[in-house]
This record gives sequence, structure tokens and C-alpha cells, in this order.
Amino acid sequence: EYGHLLKDDPQYFDKAKRIAELTKDVHEFLFDLGLKQPNKKLNYTVTYQDPCHLLNAQKISKAPRYLLDQIPGLNRIEMAENNICCGSAGVYSITQPEMSQMLTQKKVNNIIKTSADIVATANPGCSMQISTVLRNMNSNTRVRYVIEILSEAYSG
Repeated sequence: EYGHLLKDDPQYFDKAKRIAELTKDVHEFLFDLGLKQPNKKLNYTVTYQDPCHLLNAQKISKAPRYLLDQIPGLNRIEMAENNICCGSAGVYSITQPEMSQMLTQKKVNNIIKTSADIVATANPGCSMQISTVLRNMNSNTRVRYVIEILSEAYSG
């Protein structure tokens, strides 16, 4: 948003616009780069949780899934209603706690239905929101970042 935020600043507008054009989400960057398939086999069942900002604002949904699909042994399963918010939404979980918890519970129920070992995401708010409810339900499903799983697949 730098180009938009600094549109009236003659000194920084061009620089801000250029930075905005060059900036990419890490998943998008790696997808565009094309990567060498990892060697390490990970025998996990994973479901991917679309963070709202990544999905709706940045229109990125294919890249994180593609990265997960490159990992040998990993079984990725789509959850039902994967496009529905997890309830974190920045400060939404603080300003609207009841609705937030309702959304999170719905998301977690869909995660559990997949029987996934891991729910992968790309947002710290989603990670905290979902992992708290999973933990409170005594679920063995863990929340991890896509990049963290990819890093494991390249290690050792």
C-alpha cells in the first residue's frame, strides 16, 4: 500500500510505488521462483487453512498448496469451507469475542473432520487462534506454518 499511502509525496511516491511492485508474499515468491523438490519424505496428513488477508486481499491460495504438494510423502487434504475466516481477523477476536469463537470453533470442527496431523497456515493470528482451540479440545492436530514444514522437508 506504500504507493497509495505516499501518492501525494513527490519525494517518495516513485520509490514507494516501486517497493510495492517488488514486494511479494514468501509463498508467492517461492512459487514464482520454482523450487527443487525436497528430498526428505514427511509422512504427514496436512490440511491448509487460508488466512483471510492472503486469500481475499492478496488473492493467494494456489502457491501455499503448491509448496506443500512438492513435499514427498505429505498427504494434503482440503477441509470443508476452507475460505471461511478462522475468527482471528486482527483485533476481531478481541472486539467481537463471541462471534470470533463461533467462527474458530466452526473452522476447528472442519479441521478435525479431515483427521489431519497438521493444519498449515501462513498467518500468526490464525495460528494462535486455531492452536488455542485445538489445545482446549485436547486435539493432537498441530498448527504449523507452510514455510516451517517446507524447511523440515529440506533439512537432514
